[in-house]
Amino acid sequence: MKRFLMLFALFLCFLLVFLWLRWQAEPWVQPLFKEAGIEVIKVEKELWPALRLQGIRWQNVVLDEAVISPAWWQLMTFNPAVSLKVQMGDFTQNITVSQTDAMIDVSDAKFQISLEMLKEYDPMLAMLPMDGYASLEVSDLELDAQTWIASRGHFLFDLSNLHLSLGQEASIIPDVAIDADFEQGMWHWKLSSDIFKGEGLVKQTVPIQNSTLSGKISFEKKNIPTALQMFLPVQKEQVNIQITGTVTAPIVKWL
Repeated sequence: MKRFLMLFALFLCFLLVFLWLRWQAEPWVQPLFKEAGIEVIKVEKELWPALRLQGIRWQNVVLDEAVISPAWWQLMTFNPAVSLKVQMGDFTQNITVSQTDAMIDVSDAKFQISLEMLKEYDPMLAMLPMDGYASLEVSDLELDAQTWIASRGHFLFDLSNLHLSLGQEASIIPDVAIDADFEQGMWHWKLSSDIFKGEGLVKQTVPIQNSTLSGKISFEKKNIPTALQMFLPVQKEQVNIQITGTVTAPIVKWL
């Protein structure tokens, strides 16, 4: 019986390999991407079960290459998921995602990008005389597939190696971290660095870009780079800022 099971398992493996080699991926996959609003120039199969996508465009985001493969750990726990690896310049972005009914689950995601690359997509960022790197880690995130409204999740956003170019010399700004957890229907965020301290809330709305923002940030004026102190409209040493508005159009008020 044991020998029979081993032979049957071997037969299944060969059958799956044969089906994979015979499967014409591009005619089957391209309509799915088109329906999702994603343009892909070329789809290739890897010998190890994976799809390599080349020439990807989604809205105003352009990627040279991405690899899609099964998330084997989730598959072994009977929770099918897809692992996506994207190359952007010198950085490799990773995300593991699955969908159940109308919900999208992101169990793990790690992104890293330079501010210089972000400026190519955001005209407002392009006006900032600042360089550095941004990284984002996401875990246990659940989203509605239609509205992108979250029902749980955790974010950790870091800004590092920041340099502000005002005047003849660049000023170094300490790393900044924003930690956010979804609790009781809202995102609770905390900001921390050697300069800033702050916390607040994000209340989700539809569309998601209109989600409302609230919070306060405080810092000591003496810790701010000299090149920036001239822009502070208050004379106090302890500076407090109130933030309102939306996540895409925040409003800053000096207290």
